Amino acid sequence: MSRLLARIMPAVFMLPVATLVYIIVCAVLYEQVFRRREELSFLVSGLVTYAFVAGYWLLLWRRSVRWTRLRVLGSLGLALGALGAGAGVLWAVGLLDEEFGTFLLGPTVIFTWLLGTVFLWRETARERAGRLEGRAGTAVVCPACGYNLTGLGRTICPECGASYTIDELLASQPGREDTEFDRAAA
Repeated sequence: MSRLLARIMPAVFMLPVATLVYIIVCAVLYEQVFRRREELSFLVSGLVTYAFVAGYWLLLWRRSVRWTRLRVLGSLGLALGALGAGAGVLWAVGLLDEEFGTFLLGPTVIFTWLLGTVFLWRETARERAGRLEGRAGTAVVCPACGYNLTGLGRTICPECGASYTIDELLASQPGREDTEFDRAAA
């Protein structure tokens, strides 16, 4: 099993596990701590579950993300923005039904933060080019999107669908201006 697949599987199970955390924490708080006060139980359960999901997500992807200053600060800003989005939902829905608005706070914060990290933590084209540059002698990449085509039996990129001849692919590879292919052809 590849390392990526070993991270994707726990990512798939994160939301069901987070749901269990939310239900258990909410039930305990509702019965034992807050004496059947739903709003406080929902609020604290949502925040505890948010902390669980954030920790789980960070531990899961910490080695796959290139942690630049922008990504670290962006992640912190995203956490605050997700809390703000949750507060907005709490206020808007709370005007009609305060308990339901408080219930929606947790899921809103969690989904806003997760969705934001998907875009914030994604590898940029420059980072991908830098990563592939180290393998320029061995990797064959799609000239259009940078997808690694090494080992494929066809010259059609499965990522973007672009089609190339072997000569076009070899000529477009970064750092291959004068390769053994060019010397052999001469």
